[in-house]
Amino acid sequence: MCAAEPEQHTTGDTMYERIILATDGSKNAQKATESAIGLVKELKCASVTIIHVMQAVTPEEEIAKAVFDVCGRIDENVRPAIQTTIDRVEQEGISYRLEISLGDPASEIVAHAKKEGAGLIVIGSRGLNGVKGALLGSVGQKVMQLAHCPVMIVT
Repeated sequence: MCAAEPEQHTTGDTMYERIILATDGSKNAQKATESAIGLVKELKCASVTIIHVMQAVTPEEEIAKAVFDVCGRIDENVRPAIQTTIDRVEQEGISYRLEISLGDPASEIVAHAKKEGAGLIVIGSRGLNGVKGALLGSVGQKVMQLAHCPVMIVT
């Protein structure tokens, strides 16, 4: 009896055909954007999903407003933070999807990557060091622990 080869979830020449680009609009997220753009151009990847995760902590007043205008609140709160990322990806003519999610950033990023069968997650580091880094950890570190695929943390 022959052993079956493991099933490959790739098409084309690269396992990085689907890239998740996690962004929060920070300086390191912009560095991650540039790295993802470089990969897509070099490897001729088919698609990028830009994901931004909003923490689920908002004042009651904000929650009440959001009930009546969910899209407006998301656009008002998220768009300014990620517009530079969107502009850069569009400027390079790269096909992308935008996902906005609510919850724990690491869990949401990994869930979207798994759902899409992503071959790579690209995320900026938060640059935490010393005691603060040890106590708080980072989204990137949590994504690395939970992810089913390789994770590139850009510093």
